[in-house]
Amino acid sequence: MDDKTVIMAQTTRVMRKQRKETHSAASIDLAKKYKLGYQCFYWLSAVAALNSVIILFNSEFNVFIDFGYTAVTGTIASSLVNDIASKFPAIGGLLTILTELFINIVVGLTFFIIGYLINKKKSVAYYVGIITYLLDSLILIYTQEFTSLAVHAIIIYLLYRGFQAHEELLKQSSLASEAVKGRISRIKEQQKDC
Repeated sequence: MDDKTVIMAQTTRVMRKQRKETHSAASIDLAKKYKLGYQCFYWLSAVAALNSVIILFNSEFNVFIDFGYTAVTGTIASSLVNDIASKFPAIGGLLTILTELFINIVVGLTFFIIGYLINKKKSVAYYVGIITYLLDSLILIYTQEFTSLAVHAIIIYLLYRGFQAHEELLKQSSLASEAVKGRISRIKEQQKDC
């Protein structure tokens, strides 16, 4: 081999190694964004659980990341419970607490299930989760809960980045799968030729 061939071979190896390292670093970054995106739903579930504990202790403490759904459904439930409480005053307070607790449990379980499904690579869950959280943000605009809305904006940003990473990882996985299928078909063709 002459010097040019050796140099070209070495250069090619170095370039391949750099491409692999760059691709690997990019994939790791995408995986981190994806994980942070679906973990946000687990955190939202935990916040709903915290809201439930606050309700159980009948505390006036307001969590900075309140949900619009709980405000609206809580108001509706309160008006329904008030009708019952006027007839049965002894159970009115308890019924209000149980209704608010039930709403928080449903919201928390919903976000937990969405996070779980996204973790299992279900793309539809990401769409449902982001739309659900955006609708919740619209309710906060209506109720003028601006502190919670600011937190919602940050979480929506993280969810969107996680969603983008999810889509890119799916695309990379699909391309890798197609490449493997192509290699397998070439190997089969070579085996037939032999």
